[in-house]
Amino acid sequence: DQPELFSFSAGNLRAARALVGPKSSEVLTPEPLPEPPVSFRQVTLAELVDFFKNPARFFCRRRLGLHLERESGELPDSENFRLTGLARFQLGSAVLQSLAGGGSGSRDFLAEARRSGVLPHGSVGKAAFAKLLGDVAAVAAKLPPTVAGQEPVGREGELALAGFVLSGRVELLGDLGQLRYRFGEVRAVDLIDAWLHHIFLQALTAGKPAVGTILVGTDRACSFASADDPQGCLAGLLALYWQGLRQPLPFFPETTRIYQERLSRGEPHPVALARALVKWEGNEFGAGESEEPYRQLCYRGKSPLNGSFAEISETFWSVLRENCHG
Repeated sequence: DQPELFSFSAGNLRAARALVGPKSSEVLTPEPLPEPPVSFRQVTLAELVDFFKNPARFFCRRRLGLHLERESGELPDSENFRLTGLARFQLGSAVLQSLAGGGSGSRDFLAEARRSGVLPHGSVGKAAFAKLLGDVAAVAAKLPPTVAGQEPVGREGELALAGFVLSGRVELLGDLGQLRYRFGEVRAVDLIDAWLHHIFLQALTAGKPAVGTILVGTDRACSFASADDPQGCLAGLLALYWQGLRQPLPFFPETTRIYQERLSRGEPHPVALARALVKWEGNEFGAGESEEPYRQLCYRGKSPLNGSFAEISETFWSVLRENCHG
């Protein structure tokens, strides 16, 4: 016996059984947990972003105290013959950051990449680096010309909304407002992050000249317009956050975005839902969002694309889509 491990938490007990016990068709929390302590109504913007990026993960960590990640200390045991994947993304991101900050982008990135082992040897590595520089330059060309050399200034604030207190900080580049860029395609989580910061800033500066947001990736550059009711929008999202503290909220960034995009094109609900199901389950071309460990733990193979899924998708993405240009 290990009495020091004893706990009265029914949620923790269910989660532990789900992790070590036999497979079950029952979801982790078939019934909602009791309401969380009132302290959960003090929310930071970073927490709200983290919640909508993965409500299942947020629920497991914050309500059940479960952390599933395991760090890997393994070192690569083979040489690189191509510059691909994470290594290319990280190197390209560093070069893009240098360009956006007013540098030439060349620095000693080539030498640094060779020393770190991410580049192939010889002329192959040099050619791969030249190709990467061209791709980075294409992203940098989408940035506003006045970006280089500007230092971001943080704007902090606090909002009282529908029984919640939401506090946060947004980094601004002068009159440009919020600028975000990445050496990669704009993902649903990037839109979520930028949008939540945008409407928080809009709510803070209500009645003052609107401050915009620009989001740039390899595939697109988009901007957010002023939302009609940023306070009301945030209040609605905080209500979803509260709901998701009692039971995992069926919101999945890419799956819900695909569903809403298809509906916006005029596709009927069953067709849009079928498209979303592919993103959820995955196929031979890529893993689905259902394969993420926290979602596996919460849903246990059950499809959550029913019930309130459509309504929650609409609540989040419809306003974002209306205010997103590009």
